[in-house]
Amino acid sequence: MAIIIKSKDEREKMRESGHIVAEILAELRAAVRPGITTDDIDALAVAALKERGAKSSSLGYRQGAYRYPASLCTSVNDEIVHGIPGKRELQEGDARGNCKKAILSASTLLHLTMAGTRIRPLRCL
Repeated sequence: MAIIIKSKDEREKMRESGHIVAEILAELRAAVRPGITTDDIDALAVAALKERGAKSSSLGYRQGAYRYPASLCTSVNDEIVHGIPGKRELQEGDARGNCKKAILSASTLLHLTMAGTRIRPLRCL
């Protein structure tokens, strides 16, 4: 397989996608708390992507007849990677990983992972 050399414009689009993904992962990390569901996290990701004019490359990803139904992958504790978000509520002490992919244009795709984020207890002020 040949290595494809990216143009300056393609590299800049990849850099921009990377910044968007990093910002969104930081927002998701800040929103995680006991009681939030992985569906809630996915909805936050969708809104953050839309706000930035980007879309998820995971949503609708096709493998055979199967289409991935969410904008990100969430895995909790010992679950295998690429877990589908759902109604599961996160609990204090859970470890969570997210895979986030963003597309700004047809030629730009970036995939970053935030792994091992510990869910902290809620603090009353």
